[in-house]
Amino acid sequence: ADKPGVRWVRTLVYSTIRRHEEARQRLLDEVKTLVAKPNADERYLAQFLRDQLQSCSGANEFLQAVESMRPIFARQTDHTEAIPFYQETLAQALENAGQIEKSLVQRRLNREARPWDTYSQIDYARRLLNAGRAEDAYAWLDKQRDLSIKRTVYDQDVLFGGYAELYRSQFRWSDLVTLTTQWIELSTTNQTAYQNHLSALVHNDQYDAANKLADEWLQRALKPGKLSPIDDARFATAANFASGNIYYLSVQRMD
Repeated sequence: ADKPGVRWVRTLVYSTIRRHEEARQRLLDEVKTLVAKPNADERYLAQFLRDQLQSCSGANEFLQAVESMRPIFARQTDHTEAIPFYQETLAQALENAGQIEKSLVQRRLNREARPWDTYSQIDYARRLLNAGRAEDAYAWLDKQRDLSIKRTVYDQDVLFGGYAELYRSQFRWSDLVTLTTQWIELSTTNQTAYQNHLSALVHNDQYDAANKLADEWLQRALKPGKLSPIDDARFATAANFASGNIYYLSVQRMD
């Protein structure tokens, strides 16, 4: 009989020397064994098997392998976050196999289970937009904005940034101005809010309004005393704007 670990080494050697089908079959056998015989390290072994199978399988073969692993992740305890991990893995496998709508279903399930993960919500909205479902993308962000969970100021900035990204990608400059106006009214200390707003005004042909606002922020910084974090963010943004460094724009100013 082989010594412990030898079968794994042999499988990896097959993969290394490009005997992919033999490696794949051995890995699938390991998956079947793991499904049938639970052990304490099964989640980590399943992740290892997933990674190895991805490198030696076609898109549809990998999808079938991931689907066969479902029982392993389903029987894990909640604190391991095994199910969200599996949902994301399955979603990516479905996407690679060209099954975009099914992939989005899995990602939605994942995001609904993690409402506090703002970045993941933005990612899902972006994927909806890329799939040609723009209205669904905005509706998803609206839903996240209206949730009763308490978000940090940082998370609010991330959410506004997500909206801004979608509007910009569709050249919806008027909507972007409306959005960024609401964003800066929150008096955030995040420069991105003020950068987005000045950029939105310029894209919307409101040059005078952008210049006037930047000048106000610069003048405020000239007053005696230490700048507040908010005024500091506005000053840095206005100084860059005055130098021709406008968010998502390349501008050459004549002295």
